[in-house]
Amino acid sequence: AKKRLWGKLLEFRREIGEASWCILGDFNVVCHGKERRVVNMDPTTSQAIEINHFDQFLREADLEDLRFLGRRFTWYHPNDVSMNRIDIVLVSRSESWCGGGGGVSLDTSEECFRPLSLDSQGRRVGLGSKTV
Repeated sequence: AKKRLWGKLLEFRREIGEASWCILGDFNVVCHGKERRVVNMDPTTSQAIEINHFDQFLREADLEDLRFLGRRFTWYHPNDVSMNRIDIVLVSRSESWCGGGGGVSLDTSEECFRPLSLDSQGRRVGLGSKTV
């Protein structure tokens, strides 16, 4: 299902050409091993392969993971045995916020509705976000 979604997003990327774009949501994959913490378990080979496939998708789509400010993980297992950063904001590499110190701040509330704030070199954009 993940690779099918990534394929559709790559098709969309080809349709829009060089236009800047932004995608945000729960990708159910991490960009780096440090974004997943599992108690008493080392990262598996399949997780490393999945990270490599997602990284390849990001390069092909000319997208960059916009770093988070504040909370490190976005999903927590109810008994705290694992934590992941699976909610991701991806932006065009060519956008000014990628290299200009921009970031994403997420509210730390446990509700399904979370405010999202993008900061692109001092230009703040606030969005309402709903987890579905």
